[in-house]
Amino acid sequence: MRAHTHILRLLSLAVITAFQPCIAADAEMHTFRDTQGRTVEAEILSFNERRDMVNVRRSDGRRLSAPLSAFCEKDREYIRTWARDESFRSQMDFRIEVEKKETGKQTGKEEGLIIEAEEYRYEVLLENRSGHDFRNLRVDYMLFYKQEEAASHADAKMLDVSGSIEVPVLEAGGEKTVTTGPVVLKSLELMPGYVWENNAPASSTGKLKGYWVRVYRKSADGDEIFREVCNPSAIAERNTFRVDRETAK
Repeated sequence: MRAHTHILRLLSLAVITAFQPCIAADAEMHTFRDTQGRTVEAEILSFNERRDMVNVRRSDGRRLSAPLSAFCEKDREYIRTWARDESFRSQMDFRIEVEKKETGKQTGKEEGLIIEAEEYRYEVLLENRSGHDFRNLRVDYMLFYKQEEAASHADAKMLDVSGSIEVPVLEAGGEKTVTTGPVVLKSLELMPGYVWENNAPASSTGKLKGYWVRVYRKSADGDEIFREVCNPSAIAERNTFRVDRETAK
């Protein structure tokens, strides 16, 4: 029917039909254009991809529905991107897991000292359970550790390593694992019969304290949105997320 090709007529006259939405969430007000070039201010409430029906709320608060084909091509892509945004935000559709890996170990000796260096990296698994491809993702990370200083009475300092990894595409139903840069923990121990002049502890060590990972993508409105995982959660409460993108891989 001709009415189904004109979004303004649909948004002015149509009564919402009952259906079960596949994706639903609040969105920003957007100026939609129909295939005849006419416009209306509304926000997307849900998009039923199986039926290709869009549920919207006009600026006057009225809720209405229209088929995807009623919108101009640019707004069809906007609606599809909005649907990808909602899948990205969903813990069911987009999953992030982080796992620590020991990737190297060296032991050596100097006069009076036993020195050990352990290298760790984190593997970040991105799993896309949705029906959408996710493109141009960016994984930013901060890795936290404490390192005691040799020949010192001072408490260990909290330090961090940060970086950024680009993921050009994560296909629908697929997964990808990316690996962070290294954290190197150093342990020093005095050999028997040796002491520090200031009577500092005979050994000093390093210890991993946690991670903070964010995954970014561009939303339908052009803004960056992100998902994050942080372990332990106290790291996010005590620190500011910042990343040195010069170390991007």
